[in-house]
Amino acid sequence: MSLSPTDSGRRLHAVIRRFLLAAVVACGARGSIALAASVEVTPTTLTLSSTSPTELLTVRNLGLEDLRFEVNVSAWRQAPDGASVLTPNDDIIFFPQLMKVPAGASAKIRIGATDSPGAAEKAYRLLLQELPQLTTPGDNLKIQVLTAQSIPIFVAPPEPRTSVQIDAFALTPGTIAFTLSNTGTRHLLADTIRVIGADASGAQVFAQTANSWYLLARGSRDYKLPVSASECMRSHGFRVEVVADQQTFEQSFSSAPGRCR
Repeated sequence: MSLSPTDSGRRLHAVIRRFLLAAVVACGARGSIALAASVEVTPTTLTLSSTSPTELLTVRNLGLEDLRFEVNVSAWRQAPDGASVLTPNDDIIFFPQLMKVPAGASAKIRIGATDSPGAAEKAYRLLLQELPQLTTPGDNLKIQVLTAQSIPIFVAPPEPRTSVQIDAFALTPGTIAFTLSNTGTRHLLADTIRVIGADASGAQVFAQTANSWYLLARGSRDYKLPVSASECMRSHGFRVEVVADQQTFEQSFSSAPGRCR
């Protein structure tokens, strides 16, 4: 049975009303819902160097209520699956650690490196965590949706260089796997990562794109992409292409049809 636009609208209204009612019941008859704050942070990435050892981060409160934040910085590395691994670290100093940003105003965080740059770029993450609003005994109870933003911080090496290694290519039924290693001295933010399969004549019979994100200096990430048995069998060879920093890095691998099934 199809619904008319009127019926659909009534159902949507009923769902929204039930959601709001559940929220009010959860926090009492006099409760209210505080929506997530509107916060703008600039710049979105910070780079420190021997010639520019400190930077300023600007936090703008675009909302109608005063906001409070806690600031923390951790060293940043990546697991083989690309997950971020954060650990406490004192290499980056910052001020303030606790800050209040009035409605419609902005505040700044000064950030600096305590250690000199190394041969390879060092990576960190600044976490800007909104704190709950202060309440008094007479205030209504609220459901507060708090925002958190993570800002990359890089300490640039004396000689930034981009270099990529593609290896550990493997075919298993339904899957193509390979490892992408950043052998350069700075982080890599690939525009495109894809695998192309070609038949005996060189015609393309398969193409699959992988999700691209940061790949930190001297870091590696394992990729797995789906491939059908027919595409795998028709491909006499595969080529992995990585486009980053206006350069194209590629590596070709031969195909063994017996591994496709």
